[in-house]
Amino acid sequence: MAINFELSGFKVPDVDKRYQANYFDWDLSGTVNVTNYVGLQAGWRKMTTFLSVKNDKGDLKFQGLWFGAAVRY
Repeated sequence: MAINFELSGFKVPDVDKRYQANYFDWDLSGTVNVTNYVGLQAGWRKMTTFLSVKNDKGDLKFQGLWFGAAVRY
């Protein structure tokens, strides 16, 4: 079993107010190995993204549980 935490993000410097962007993401997950080659994953993720290019703006926000699998060969 493994528990993982990931934090990432960036902010574009405010050199020109017409071009702005930022991104923030944190992720907490766990993996349980079923066999030596297969693992099951579950986690919680929250992500926020903002982009502004010449007054055309957009936001992307989501959070929630996610599930996955890991296969090793």
